[in-house]
Amino acid sequence: THYDPRWYKAWHTYALANFEVVGFLESQVEKSSDYPSQSLVTHIVEAVGGFFRSIAIRNENTLQDTLRLLTLWFKYGGHDDVSNAMSSGFGDVEVDTWLEVIPQIIARIQTPSANIRRNISSLLNDVGRHHPQALVYPLTVASKSSSETRRNAALAIMNHMKEHSRNIVEQ
Repeated sequence: THYDPRWYKAWHTYALANFEVVGFLESQVEKSSDYPSQSLVTHIVEAVGGFFRSIAIRNENTLQDTLRLLTLWFKYGGHDDVSNAMSSGFGDVEVDTWLEVIPQIIARIQTPSANIRRNISSLLNDVGRHHPQALVYPLTVASKSSSETRRNAALAIMNHMKEHSRNIVEQ
């Protein structure tokens, strides 16, 4: 990554190595701790950054890296450092990257973590600005949920989408 910062394979391998270290450290950590150690957080943030770079450079066939990124995000995104790494990485990749994983993202729309909810909302608002048609149906389904938090989160994103795509949202 130092000698050729545009080399996809180097970033992918770097991210994967950190992802594997996270898995190893998880198995070593006492299960009673809800908050990850600083060492674990460091590897999570490095893995997140590496996956974002890898996805940004490759820009195709990135589903596996995107899914690994989602795994780290949904598991550790409540930690401020991980949340910041995620939010800064969103701008580094094409918005289209997220189209394949919209169901996984919307499935977490009502997560208890404020950091994760904020990043989900921000990402879905961005996707909705570029591809409103990709979000209308899944958000409509989520807005009919029996869970009030899920319903409200979906409606908030749909209301935001109405600012730029009213016709599509109201059809």
